Amino acid sequence: MLEKDVFKAFKAVVGERFISQDPAVMDSYAFQWCNEIESAQRGEEPQRFGVRPLAVVLPESTEQVQAIVKLCNEHKVGYKAFSTGMGPWAGLSNPRAIQIDLRRMNRILEVDEKNMYAVIEPYVINSQLQSELFKYGLMHHAQGAGPQTSPLASHTSFVGPGFTSPYTGFSGRNVLGVEWVLPDGEILRLGSYDHNGKWLISFLMVGSESSQRLRFVSFPGLLLKIGSGRQVVLFPIMIGISHLIGKSLSLTLKSGRNIKVQCMN
Repeated sequence: MLEKDVFKAFKAVVGERFISQDPAVMDSYAFQWCNEIESAQRGEEPQRFGVRPLAVVLPESTEQVQAIVKLCNEHKVGYKAFSTGMGPWAGLSNPRAIQIDLRRMNRILEVDEKNMYAVIEPYVINSQLQSELFKYGLMHHAQGAGPQTSPLASHTSFVGPGFTSPYTGFSGRNVLGVEWVLPDGEILRLGSYDHNGKWLISFLMVGSESSQRLRFVSFPGLLLKIGSGRQVVLFPIMIGISHLIGKSLSLTLKSGRNIKVQCMN
């Protein structure tokens, strides 16, 4: 369990109702599909339970996620965030760590019918998003994991072909921008909301499991028109930027801090 003063600090961020150290609750987060395969690969007895978190916190905003990450750094506590959670990669590997459950961040922030994109939070699931998009005659790329899973998690941090992939493309090709809480608590925003023709650096930072140490709190994603028969470009930033592969780019955060990003193929 967390030290009393550390637990109190986290509770001050999210409120008493949205933090827990109950052992039964902690076990429910440690229980993940495929844990038995992971444990067997480590030479251990196969089991469905992974590392039990010291606590679980449920933030409802970017600011709360940011505050939690900063507290983790201050008190030397590890963390792992997930949305709908599926598999051992959603759980912890460090015994001195907390689980950041993003299920309260379940809002569709914007649907732009004209420009065909949506801005969503991490716990918006495929069925929720598509139900809203039907009102506009639009569809989104839903990964094959199912209607109960998060397109944001798939599109930014993992894998995700689906039944519509021949038309909508692979998960990572649908991301138009992202908002991240970095491991040090800084907020990084990449991509474009305004369709001004600029290429989108967000595509250079997504891929299979590549971004799981970062906390995505919202992102705008590409939408397609239902029944239009219109062919769309599925590689909006891959064209014309091959010269950047292998090079470093300098970015300036909103706080004024400068960081460097390595562009990889």
